Amino acid sequence: MSNMGDMGDMGDMGDMGGGAGVPLPFRSDLPYDKEDAQVWRKGALGWGWVETTTPTSDLEALPTLESVTWTPRDWSGKWSAWLVLGEFATTRPWQTITLSAYPTGGPALEAEKNKMFAAAQDERADAIGEIVAQNESYEDCAAYFMGLLRANSSNHGKTAKLLHVAGLVGILTSMHTKSVHLRPRPSQLWPALLPPIEVPGHPAFPSGHATQAMLMAMMLEAVLAGTARATATPLLHALAHRIARNREIAGLHYPSDSHGGFELAGEAYAMLATCPSFITLLAEARAEWGAPV
Repeated sequence: MSNMGDMGDMGDMGDMGGGAGVPLPFRSDLPYDKEDAQVWRKGALGWGWVETTTPTSDLEALPTLESVTWTPRDWSGKWSAWLVLGEFATTRPWQTITLSAYPTGGPALEAEKNKMFAAAQDERADAIGEIVAQNESYEDCAAYFMGLLRANSSNHGKTAKLLHVAGLVGILTSMHTKSVHLRPRPSQLWPALLPPIEVPGHPAFPSGHATQAMLMAMMLEAVLAGTARATATPLLHALAHRIARNREIAGLHYPSDSHGGFELAGEAYAMLATCPSFITLLAEARAEWGAPV
């Protein structure tokens, strides 16, 4: 997984709201709490080190148990997003969502086949960079959305958390729907498509990338509603379409998989938008953009 990398500094996403426990090199022969107890101060003779009355060994001491709590700001957005998913998964009838039928044969399926082969021949070489960059995780796709808005998890942490929610809800709903339809991958029918990346180990319909990307676009549209940035809405939806289209160009999905993913995103978002935890998060994200209450 790319962990969203820098994506060419696509919004400096980092891990989209990771925790503060960053692994750092540490000298085992000189533990930090054994450093001299001193502070840098300016005195009568100028700047210099001044010994303190509090030994640094006190760094080992913990506050009283009663004063130690885990606060909302201690949560990583990546993990607290699971709490929103939990409410959605256990209180909303997402398993009842039905999607438009996809072609299983005849002229309609032949037309999809022709489109995929044409895309592989005419567009794959140009699209391969994006295909690879968006492949491993929903976070790879989220980086493009944050980059489009010139945002990052440091200055728009709640917005970044929303995209984690979109990714998780997209996984849950698309995997369930895939298990219902069990549609074979295009390259199973037509090996000559020869996808340039590994074919995912789950069925084709609907496209998980399309589901996640459109959920991200819809959430960000709601975040920006009523702000000057609301004009970016068509760009958000265009980016979702592009991400899904790249999967078609790669030979991983039929066009109808993308359509199904977009439908699933719309239906899932309508249910998610009624969850109290999501409503709260959405309001917090809107505040980051100065949206009207």
